[in-house]
Amino acid sequence: MLYFISHLILYIFTPHPSVSPYRDSGDLISASFTLCVAHPSGYPLYMLIGKIFVSLIPFGNVAYRVNFMSAFFGALT
Repeated sequence: MLYFISHLILYIFTPHPSVSPYRDSGDLISASFTLCVAHPSGYPLYMLIGKIFVSLIPFGNVAYRVNFMSAFFGALT
């Protein structure tokens, strides 16, 4: 548990504050917000969990909330 908390604190301060300029991040962030299909394969679980994080977290913009989700699960693993 201490490992998770320490890494989550580290990851909270290191994600990109908005849409990062590489790969599919903008596509996945907008798809998480609107619950649409990002592209073929779609990442449906990522979209649903992203929507939960976007809805429940009251701080930051949508991109930061989805990046926070990735940081949360990165620390959890």
